[in-house]
Amino acid sequence: MSFVHYPKTRMGTVIDSVAGLDFVDPYRWLEYDSEDVKQWQYAQNKMADAAVMASPNFSWVQQSVEKYSVGGIGMLPRFAAGKWFGFDADPERGIIGLCMSDEPYGLGKFIPMAETRGEDADSFPVWFSPSPDGKILAFGLCRDGSENNTIELIEIETGKRVSSPPKQRLMDGFSGGAIWLPDSSGFYFTALSGEPEDFRQQIWLHHVKHGTQTLVDVPMPEPDSREYSIVSLSPSGRYRLINQGLTCLKPIALIDTKQRDAQWRPFITELNGSVIGHIVDDHLVAITDIDAPRGRIVCIPLDSPSPNDPNSWTELVAESEAVIRSHQIVDRTLYITEFVETYSRIRQVNLDTAETENIVLPGLGAVSEPRFPLSTLVPTGWRDRYLFGFSSLTESWGVYSHRPGSEVIETLQAPVIQIQDAVVEDHWACSADGESIPYHIVRRADADQKQSQPTLIYAYGGYNVARPPEFPGPMAAFVEAGGLYVHAHVRGGSEFGRAWWDGGRMKNKQNCFNDVYAIAEQLIDQGRTHSAQLALTGRSNGGLLAAVAMMQRPELWKAVVPQVPVLDLIGALRHPYGRYCIEIEYADPENSEAVADMVKYSPYHLVRKGCDYPSVYLSAGATDPRCPPWHARKFSACLQANGHPGSVLLKVWENSGHGQATSQAQLAMQFTHWLTFLTDQLKMRPGRCQGNNALTKSMTIEAHRHD
Repeated sequence: MSFVHYPKTRMGTVIDSVAGLDFVDPYRWLEYDSEDVKQWQYAQNKMADAAVMASPNFSWVQQSVEKYSVGGIGMLPRFAAGKWFGFDADPERGIIGLCMSDEPYGLGKFIPMAETRGEDADSFPVWFSPSPDGKILAFGLCRDGSENNTIELIEIETGKRVSSPPKQRLMDGFSGGAIWLPDSSGFYFTALSGEPEDFRQQIWLHHVKHGTQTLVDVPMPEPDSREYSIVSLSPSGRYRLINQGLTCLKPIALIDTKQRDAQWRPFITELNGSVIGHIVDDHLVAITDIDAPRGRIVCIPLDSPSPNDPNSWTELVAESEAVIRSHQIVDRTLYITEFVETYSRIRQVNLDTAETENIVLPGLGAVSEPRFPLSTLVPTGWRDRYLFGFSSLTESWGVYSHRPGSEVIETLQAPVIQIQDAVVEDHWACSADGESIPYHIVRRADADQKQSQPTLIYAYGGYNVARPPEFPGPMAAFVEAGGLYVHAHVRGGSEFGRAWWDGGRMKNKQNCFNDVYAIAEQLIDQGRTHSAQLALTGRSNGGLLAAVAMMQRPELWKAVVPQVPVLDLIGALRHPYGRYCIEIEYADPENSEAVADMVKYSPYHLVRKGCDYPSVYLSAGATDPRCPPWHARKFSACLQANGHPGSVLLKVWENSGHGQATSQAQLAMQFTHWLTFLTDQLKMRPGRCQGNNALTKSMTIEAHRHD
């Protein structure tokens, strides 16, 4: 795949001014949805599709991707009024819905939510929440792939839509959608107060009987209307907390509804750190990284006169070498998920006796959890058992449960697919500043380790988000084709606690990129691969990482695939959501020195004429509200105009956003396209080394602590 005749792209002379600094923006016009842009994008899509479809690898890659796309974790079942609710589908009628049954994955009543055919084919339920009395189902329906959704209400018994649901749009499902009151009379929800592009959010209380909403007045002098919030309640509903923050969460306001003239009052507002908790009796049992970068669990009295003073807290679980991730409380038992050397662990702590015991998991791998701490506060309804998903780098997701006091876990839904005869290796590379960076290699057992192999590195590294060693899904097709899949844990994530995030963000952001280079160089030095066989991919912030790597170290890579990426960090500041994200992870937009440092890794501003860059396939979603497609459009135009010697392919997928509201079928097609591109670039012919199609659970793990 090599192209020299790209669609014509005009240049402009727009100048961006940020913090007193000026930046040339020649492709500003590609940010808009004008007719010119649509025609230009159509030509780019047509070119990318033609190149991919012409590949002899396309058919095999498509079959392999479809095989490994099954077995995703999705949302775990919820419990309400003695029934379990879980996602289900009716393929014959083309309907997505819920199954209400007596067991988590049992047979039962089907409740339709969205069409998968015809005019409504792109409708997708982003979240769901049954009322505690089991009479009404609330769910968020997205109609264009963007994750922006509106609340739908269904009478569970009749299947009829409830009139007068809230009309506000929700940004996504991070805040759990509907947080029901215990008596089912209403629910809290966090919604956009204007257009999605303005990114302003407020908390509302919906009253089911009257179909009206009351705006919640947050008692903060200057509340951040952009910030994510969720209301959490005690089981009785007496105590209610407003928790705010996406990457660093705190319970900022509290109300005791039994008090006369009950009003919301500030709670924990002054501390620099995260406090994430569930209400038990009249206390908050919370994970915090305050005075404990790897996390500890504390008990905070809700009637404390000084909740901002950590000395007034009681420590339940001390900080250790394990990184505390999330917690749930089931029947006076605290279930804690942790990371130990990147792998997941679950331990249970009896709140009355303080006895601790680890749960035996199916192997080394990852326990399912939301990407952001905020979502761990979404109520599940679980009362007598703890549910969790688990997968490994070679085996798809299974769902399991554990009852307090039991010695074993129960399999509710077994994994459905494994990578055949897979081997997992654990390695560590030394980054530029001496930090040890862990990564895992997944390969076929019959791979010749004495010969260089086609290699794909996957990394994220940002926003305090971990990418644990979980099943790679469609990317398992790369392993089946004979390649090495490398799962990297670079700084900026949260695999080793708060310090790991801080070590790869803001003024330390370059560490994130250096960590990837260290892994790539080690693989090359050890003869596992070489630059003509090495590729890199990532999504969102990981898409930025991939693009930065091709700009800063073009000689390392044969090809890169930035998926739904953010690529123009200066331009992003002109958009409220982009500015919000940059202030969390990259720079203070008001500080000229910080902005000057940030532009050193803004890919759009790094393109140089005639540089020997690797080939690139840019995959973006047309309705993505987080990393809009104009990032990929502007970057590809800049590369094409500056005489890029390899292939520059751009594909903007219609009715597709950041991925969370995209159907499995469309996601599979997206993976098929860019994996076909990669196998071509790396000169792989997977159909010839396909081998036995029988799947096996055979797996070996090799540890290499210090390479």
